[in-house]
Amino acid sequence: MSLIKKEVSQDSTTKLHFDKGHHAVLIPQKNKKTTLCISSQVGCPIACTFCLTGKQGFKQNLTEKDILEQFEKALEEVQNKEADRTKQAQTYLTALVFMGMGEPLLNKEQVEKAIEHIHKTYSYPYKKITLSTIAPMPQFKQFIEQKPKVKLALSLHSAIQRKRDTLIQSQKNTKIEELIELCNTYNKDRKEKIMIEYIMIEDFNDTEEDLKELLALNLSPMTNINLIPLNGELKLNNKTYKASNQERCEYFKEKLRKAGYKCFIRQNRGTDIKAACGMLD
Repeated sequence: MSLIKKEVSQDSTTKLHFDKGHHAVLIPQKNKKTTLCISSQVGCPIACTFCLTGKQGFKQNLTEKDILEQFEKALEEVQNKEADRTKQAQTYLTALVFMGMGEPLLNKEQVEKAIEHIHKTYSYPYKKITLSTIAPMPQFKQFIEQKPKVKLALSLHSAIQRKRDTLIQSQKNTKIEELIELCNTYNKDRKEKIMIEYIMIEDFNDTEEDLKELLALNLSPMTNINLIPLNGELKLNNKTYKASNQERCEYFKEKLRKAGYKCFIRQNRGTDIKAACGMLD
C-alpha cells in the first residue's frame, strides 16, 4: 500500500489518499494540535443513507499494516524531522479517531492489533483513541464485555427507532434500548464518558419530538453529545433533506446542556475536498 495523493482544504484540513481506495484525514486544531481520522475498511457494508462511503458498498477490510501506515504517514505530515517520533506523536497527534471509512467493529481484530501496536510503539495513550461505531450486534456487545481501553463514540442519530432504522437500514434489528443499556455499562465499568454522535437533519430528526425522545433515553450523566450538521443533501422517500440550521443546532445544544449533558456542535472541516463527516468516497 502507498500514499498516492494529498489534498489540502482551505481550512488546512489534509486528506491523504491511499492506493486501496481509502483515506485518512488530518484536522488541525489550536496550538499546533491535530486530530487524525483514520479508516478501518475500504467502503462500508453498513450503508447509512447519509454517508457517501456507504454508497460505494463494501470492498475490503484493511489490515493492521494498512491502518498503521495511515498513522505513520500522518505523523510525517505533522512532525518536526529532528524530533523524537514517540514524543512527536504524543505532542501533535492530539486525538486518533476511527471515524473514517468503514465500521471498525466489523474489522475488530485488525483494528485492535493496530491500536495495541500504536500504543506500544509510540507510548500513545488509550485515552487519546476513540472508536466510532454504528454498534452492529453482536460485535458491539462483545466489545463492551471486553471492557475496552479506548474511548467510545456511538453513532445514534435518532432516539426514535423508526427514524434510526431509516437512516441505518442495515441495522433494523438493533434496538435503541439495548444500545443505551450497553453504553451505560461502558460508563459504569470504565468510569469514562461516552460520546453520542447525532447527525442534524432539518425537519427529519431535529423536531421537538426528537429532542423529547433523546432526553427520555435517560443517558448516563457521563455522556457527551456531539451534534453534526448533515453534509450535502439526503434524499428519502422522494424528499430532499438538508442540514439543520445553526439556530436549531444551538437550540438542541442548550436544551441538552440544561439536562446535564456536555453537548457540542461539530464544526465541519474539509468540506471543499470532501473530507468532512460522511463525505469520504
